[in-house]
Amino acid sequence: MTRRAYLDVTWRRANLPAGLIVVVAMAAMLTATLLQRGSDALRATHAPDDVSIPIDDARAHQAVLRLDPNTATAAQMQLLPEIGPITAQKIVATRQAQQREGIDRPFLRQSDLTKVPGIGPKTVRRMAVHLDLPE
Repeated sequence: MTRRAYLDVTWRRANLPAGLIVVVAMAAMLTATLLQRGSDALRATHAPDDVSIPIDDARAHQAVLRLDPNTATAAQMQLLPEIGPITAQKIVATRQAQQREGIDRPFLRQSDLTKVPGIGPKTVRRMAVHLDLPE
């Protein structure tokens, strides 16, 4: 090994711990920044601590969102499983079209939702627990 090659290897070995310390310090700073931003985002999306909704503890696990598709808005319909913005708009459009024809409550049973394009029996079964309609 030549003297120059020996010096290059020696220099790299001597500076390895210092370089490692710099990398670890930068990773720690990045992690701390990301954790702080994450906690700020969580605080922004959750309700304040002083807001409480009284629910009987015995029935808390039974609280389920229930909507009547005859009166719900498109935004409310999007809260249901399997329903996105386009399908929610189709539900509202189908309801409004039938109401223009003189049908006051176009969805009398859960199965009536299959009149909406894009909603089949499987989708109705998945969201049945959330529908305020008889089966």
